[in-house]
Amino acid sequence: MHQPPEHGGPAIYASPKAPLTIPAHKPLPVKTRTYLGAALIVILFLVLSAINLSLAKFYYQSQGDSDLIPQLQAKAQRIESRLSYLHELIRRIAQQPTTQDLPTLSDTDSAQRWALQIRRFLPRASGVALLDGHGNILGDPISQQLDPLCLSDLGQLSQGSHAKSPPVHLGIPQLAHFDLTTPVLDEAGNPLGLLFVSFGLDKLQALLRDNSRNGQHFILRDGHGDVITQWGHLATDATAHSASLPIRHSDWQLQLTEAAPSLASSGFISLVIFNVSAFLLIVGSLVLLVRRHTRRIEGDFQQVRSHIEQLASGRADAELPSPGLSETARILPALSDIRHNLGTQQQQLIRQNRTDPLTGLANHRQFNTEFTRAYDFARRNIPVCVVRIRLSGVNTLPEETARHTVKRLARALLQVSRKVDLVARLGDDQFALLLIGTKRNGIEACLQRLRDSFYGQRRQHPDTACILHCGYTLIHRHRDNDPGQVLARTEQALREADDTQPVIEK
Repeated sequence: MHQPPEHGGPAIYASPKAPLTIPAHKPLPVKTRTYLGAALIVILFLVLSAINLSLAKFYYQSQGDSDLIPQLQAKAQRIESRLSYLHELIRRIAQQPTTQDLPTLSDTDSAQRWALQIRRFLPRASGVALLDGHGNILGDPISQQLDPLCLSDLGQLSQGSHAKSPPVHLGIPQLAHFDLTTPVLDEAGNPLGLLFVSFGLDKLQALLRDNSRNGQHFILRDGHGDVITQWGHLATDATAHSASLPIRHSDWQLQLTEAAPSLASSGFISLVIFNVSAFLLIVGSLVLLVRRHTRRIEGDFQQVRSHIEQLASGRADAELPSPGLSETARILPALSDIRHNLGTQQQQLIRQNRTDPLTGLANHRQFNTEFTRAYDFARRNIPVCVVRIRLSGVNTLPEETARHTVKRLARALLQVSRKVDLVARLGDDQFALLLIGTKRNGIEACLQRLRDSFYGQRRQHPDTACILHCGYTLIHRHRDNDPGQVLARTEQALREADDTQPVIEK
């Protein structure tokens, strides 16, 4: 354009700037996509090879410990349960008055009778005795001559010193046993002695034997690492792996040794299966890539053809295809124009299907749709009024006069209603109003303005002596649980309206 000089200088001729346009995304050529796909497959193969080498490196490492733990836990729980049960029994025996009197009386005969009675209560016990504060043994121990280690352990436990518990005594093989101890206290909580009950090791061996299978070797060790008892055996040439687990509330440990499975054949088969799977995966990926690019053009034209068929069948809302080739994308603008034209035509048809052709008001179908929405508003505590109007006498008028009369009433309804309200023509002489957010006093005023407007126009057309009859009702939030009841109540109000009472509320 021409711009005059401000101080007599030369004129400046400037052309309008073209609007900035964002370049459309250009799809990559097929060859480039093929090379990228091949590179991705090579990278995938290298990753799989690295994983394969890692598996080959770590596969032969010991991996059976995790399998042994559940079996160890099950066996250890049985031993823990048995020890806890026996501890509870011995604790109850120590709380009996007879047991509390023995350290004070120091009567050997009474202690013998007491021990025999307790052994009847504990048939699995090998010996029951009580160590008083002076170091005397009362009762029926497993041996009348306890070895020094046994006496040392009992002395430490009676003095409250820490000792490996439960103590195990293997000095005399025929009398090998473990002791469960508990202090004997008087009523004031003062120590009177130490109760110890001896149990043979065969009871523990039975626990190890139960639910064990061939090829398993269970070893129960005490707090010093010595073997208490064991069960099972392994072949001399077997490759073994083991795991151990502590026994709770004691210093014992349970060890399980099991023959490791032969990993040479299984490892080789696993590696072969992995390599074959990787090879099949790579071959399948290459085949899929080739098939995808060879069928790309066919797929694009199939999308365009399907879209044209949808447009031909009248589906203007069909989405545009997304072709992968730029050559196919060049025909999309024409398809977009066809889609836009069909959409406009469909909107016009929908609008004609929802309005009355004579007055342009909503028809009966649209009224039902909007009434459903208005009913939902009323259930949310928004005032909603349904008004039914009958134009009595319009059917007796000549056709042209009746048409003008109906149009005048339509104009009057539009004048007294708001944008949020709905005005509908339901039949030849039937009209309806949906008043949203209008309370009772506002409804009467609205209907009065309608009558004044319509009858005011009638003065200009004295030949149209028609009468307006109105019936209305308010939708109650809690009472009206059925929309059909609201419509029936409104129709009943309209039927009861007459010349003497043209407006009826129900």
